[in-house]
Formats: sequence, structure tokens, C-alpha cells
Amino acid sequence: MTTKNSCTSRSLKLSVVALAIGLTACSDSDDGVKTYTVSTDNVAIATRAADYGSGRIDLHNVTSGEHVFSFPATGSDIRATLNGTDVYQIARYQMDNITKFEAGSDATAYQYSVNGTDSAANPYQLIFASDEKAYLLRYGSDKIWIINPNADTEAGYKLGELDISAYDTDAPNANSGVLVGDKLFVLMERLDGFSVDKQGYIAVFDTTTETEIDTGQGTADSLLGIPTGVENPEGLQYNDANDLLYLTGRGNIFQADDSEGDRFTGGLVTVDPESYVATLLLDDGTEADNQGFFKNAIAIDGMAGYVLSYTGGFSGTNTLRRFNTTTGTLADGAIAELEALDITVVAKAPNNQLWVGINGDSPSVNRIDLSTDESVGTFNTELVPLNFAFAE
Repeated sequence: MTTKNSCTSRSLKLSVVALAIGLTACSDSDDGVKTYTVSTDNVAIATRAADYGSGRIDLHNVTSGEHVFSFPATGSDIRATLNGTDVYQIARYQMDNITKFEAGSDATAYQYSVNGTDSAANPYQLIFASDEKAYLLRYGSDKIWIINPNADTEAGYKLGELDISAYDTDAPNANSGVLVGDKLFVLMERLDGFSVDKQGYIAVFDTTTETEIDTGQGTADSLLGIPTGVENPEGLQYNDANDLLYLTGRGNIFQADDSEGDRFTGGLVTVDPESYVATLLLDDGTEADNQGFFKNAIAIDGMAGYVLSYTGGFSGTNTLRRFNTTTGTLADGAIAELEALDITVVAKAPNNQLWVGINGDSPSVNRIDLSTDESVGTFNTELVPLNFAFAE
């Protein structure tokens, strides 16, 4: 599907001059399109309704938390991402498209289907290599697309693809990736539906040749990539403070409490981007001795990080704690006021802060000072926050 707005003939670069002007309230242009002034003090927050009936991307001011602008409503399974100050919407399950908005307005620059020959590609992440090249992870497909995020036509959108079909007989479930130099690291869950039956893997690609690198780590499985040693992984990230990749193995969070077997097959893992060696930094324990399934982790620097744990099962509550990114030591206590809550997203933010999205009667974002672990204020979001995309 391709949708083009009549305003697309305007240059997408015009509003870049507003970067030094700062943020102003939105207004309506002569053609009825709502506009705002581009600012690097914006954060794009993907949100959903409490009943999952709809979703929307909202812009907030990073410093004040004030709501600035809203893009048109859509389905609930969405994520926001930015490339500079360009705003993109990733529409996931059963929507299967990417929308780019006109700079400074809610007009659609394009909306392209990402299915190709697949029927449910389920796009998960856009990883920008440049203004003209990005990698699109498609959770429901065994192909990663190489795209031109600034393409004027759908014909010029897809540039190529990377093959990850060796990692599963069905879709390998690529859910997160990161660029480190000229290497693209792609994390795959390798699930069988909701069955957690094998360890996750990381495929590594040379972005100068678009070919997979043989890491020498997966020979036991006849694979070129890196075995993670944990099951159901997500959240691959790069920490430049210690030159390591981090990921979170969630284990078998889908399995019932009274079922047989060890459900705790996850943990926090580091990967050296040069040697490709994966190391279990923090084990999630056993059925008899654990501190909840690890949901996600954020590595802040060479010493400090935060881990979010399911303490009430997959659909239950979460608790946020500190961990040492070098030793793996997990703090005994939770971050104040962030225990046994429905925490939906955690992300490192500007101004030396950690942002925590919380679902509740009044969905909100709690901003935590990284130096003190104390809240420096909260602001409400009309809908439930799903992810944060900060302008750089």
C-alpha cells in the first residue's frame, strides 16, 4: 500500500532551519495541515489506548514534559522512531507499514507496505545507517530489508535484503539490532509461535558488502552467527563506555507457573563486537531461586545499568533495579516508587535521566536522575506510553 499526501511536493528540509528557534505551539496551515516547529528538544512517544483499540504518536518537550503535538490516530501496535528530526511510525502486526511524516507537520510524506511477498512481515525496528540507507527488521519474515528512508516513490524504497532464513525454518523473529562501525548486529528470538524451544542468536553483517560475517561462534549449530546462551532474547544495545553489546534473555515467560521444567532460561548477556564472544553477565536463576523474569535492561555506562523484571508473570507487574554493567551484580532493592507497577518502557534520556513509562489510571512518564536514582518529576500521557524516540 502506498499513500501520498498532496503536500509532499514541499521540501522536507525547510523546517530544519527552525532547529535554532526552539519549540512553539502547533498551528494550522492554510491547507488545514497541523504544524509544529522542529526542535531537538522534542521526544516522540508512541502510545496506545488502554483497551488496545487505537494508538498515536505524541510529541512532548524533553525538559518540561509538556505535550506539544499529536499525529493522526492509528492502530495500537506501533512504535515511533526518529532520524534527526524526521518522524517515522512503525506499524506492526496486521498493519505492516512504515509512515514518514512531512517535516514539521502531521501530513504524510509516505506510507509504504513492508510485506513484499510476505503476508505479515510485522516490522519491528528501523536502524539508520545514513539519510539514504536504513535496515528494517521484519519480525514475521526471514528477510531484513535495506531501504531508502527518504525515497520519493515506493519503487525506490526497497534497496535490497539480508537473508536470515538459516536461523529458523519459519521466521527467525528478528526483534532488535544495532550498528557498531560497519557491522550490523541483529538479535533473533527463534521462537516456535509462543513456544520457547531454543536459544536466541545474533547474526552479524558487513554493511559495506551486505554479506553475513562468520563469527566462528555458531559452528555447533552450523550457523555463522553468535549463540546467546539464553532463550527468548530482546533489547540488543551497544554500550560505548565499555565497548560491549547487551541483551536480555526473558526465558520462558509464556509457560504457566505450575508447568514442569525450568522456565528461567534467560539472563543478561554481553557480547564483544570484535571477538563475538557472548558472556552470561547475570543469570535469572531457577524456578526455586529467582528474582523474576528479566524483561529488559538498559546499560548506561561502564558501571551502571537498570534491569526491569517481571515480578507478576508476563501480564503482571514489573520492578526496576540497578545492576553493575561490569560485574553483573544486581541491587537488592528496587528504585524508589518503581516496584510492582505496570512499567511499559524504560529508556536512557537526555539531561542525565532515565525515563520510565507507566500504565495505570493516569498513564505517565517518571523521570529518574541517573546520579541519585530519585525522581525529578513525572508528566501524564493521555494514552499508555510504548516507546520513546529522542532527537539527536
